[in-house]
Amino acid sequence: MCKPRVWRIAHTIVHVGALLLGTSQLTTCDFSGIFATIQQEVAIKSPSIPGAIYGLVKAGGKLYATNGRLWEKDLNDTKWKPVPFLDGQDKRIDSLAASNTCVFACVSGDGVYKYTAGTTSSQKESNTDKAQAVVQMSDGKVVLQCALGDEKTTPSDADERLLGGGQGYLVTSKGFYTLPGSASCEVISETKDVTCKAEAPILASACDGSNTYILTKDKVYCRYTNGSGSTPTTWCDVEHKVSEPLALAVFKNKGETFLLVGGQQGYGEIKIATASGSSSSSSCVPLTAENVHATTGWGANCSTPEGSAEQYRSTIGRWAVSGIYVIKKDTSGGRKKRSTSTDCERPDLYVAVGDTNDTYTGLWKFDTATNTWNRE
Repeated sequence: MCKPRVWRIAHTIVHVGALLLGTSQLTTCDFSGIFATIQQEVAIKSPSIPGAIYGLVKAGGKLYATNGRLWEKDLNDTKWKPVPFLDGQDKRIDSLAASNTCVFACVSGDGVYKYTAGTTSSQKESNTDKAQAVVQMSDGKVVLQCALGDEKTTPSDADERLLGGGQGYLVTSKGFYTLPGSASCEVISETKDVTCKAEAPILASACDGSNTYILTKDKVYCRYTNGSGSTPTTWCDVEHKVSEPLALAVFKNKGETFLLVGGQQGYGEIKIATASGSSSSSSCVPLTAENVHATTGWGANCSTPEGSAEQYRSTIGRWAVSGIYVIKKDTSGGRKKRSTSTDCERPDLYVAVGDTNDTYTGLWKFDTATNTWNRE
């Protein structure tokens, strides 16, 4: 059943969802002179969704995205279509999250609205009038960050933003918090992990099922959680080499795991080193300097294969990447499988691009059939 959960964190109340960056950070250099060359190499599509993208989630057999309103498409479709949801109500969706077949859309300062595929209703969730964002957790829960009612907040905590988390932990713009073991309580307290050396502001977080990763201006930090939030543990970190980092995501392909770090010009990539010994070790998978790449396209299994590096550099690599969305392929029968089982392991990869003159701003996808980037 689709139902939001509520937690209390520091001086902020949380319910369901995914916090994304604003367009004010979508800055990059002007490369208008090379656009004609880009068009000659690969015909750039007209956008299905106009403007900047603030979120993308999978719910059931569909994908949903927002540029202020809600859009949807089937997993194997190429065109997005607008959803008749909150239309005519002068409401702008700021962030999205999903639980099973339900989509939760946050209208900042107004509330969180639930949408179920095939319906036209816009059910507002109770006690969400002061909603600020919805955040998708790694354990499948949806959490909503809200402003407090009449309670007082200190100025130092008023700007703390929820970024992500999972079973037993939360990540905010100011730290990593461990939570009590009970998963049934609706309101709980949290304890800040003082062993986390990440300096605020924390910009984004991601999880690969065993490890939680935290992005700051200069580094990526790793903490082993094993999906349970249990207390090991040690932290490790590495410099990511990405200018003005904006986003973080985990990409898995052919048995290898990569961290994708969106920034001012395209995105960088960090290959996660394989841990030696038992996978149940309480030490985090090491982040090593030799596995850090300032840009993608350096190897056959990375998110943009080496053979597609030049086309990437002439498109995505020239613009700000404010969001990275990795969508696992549906192998349940509704999606045609590719030629080999290893091909089927490569997930779909979408990025939210910000171009200074808005010519190429919007949602882009890596097409595994043509091995090229193109606009959705």
